[in-house]
Amino acid sequence: MSKLLNVQVHPELKSYSLGRVTLSYTRHAAEQANKKGVKVLQHLDIIQGSVVEAELDSRNTVIKLVVRVKQDSINDAVFVVAPKSKGFCVVITCWLNHFDDTHKTLRKERLLTA
Repeated sequence: MSKLLNVQVHPELKSYSLGRVTLSYTRHAAEQANKKGVKVLQHLDIIQGSVVEAELDSRNTVIKLVVRVKQDSINDAVFVVAPKSKGFCVVITCWLNHFDDTHKTLRKERLLTA
């Protein structure tokens, strides 16, 4: 069983960083990037403050991250990535989100609180 951590409930994610990683895209992610107008990046800087969600397996190994980065003056790009090896992640999907979206509709009861 996996654990889902969200920065709203787990502010320690604000200090999580993987540094610069090389990206590859699933077919779905490439299609979503094209459809949603997300800049296709070859590299992503996963720095402190950019991780908004993490999914951990039963051994507390990160299996998925949701990373938010500035796209332009209006939007942030959100990438869902799966770390595959040191310095390498696969983009599962991506979309744009308004830079000041505060996620008022986030269902916090669905998040792990312990």
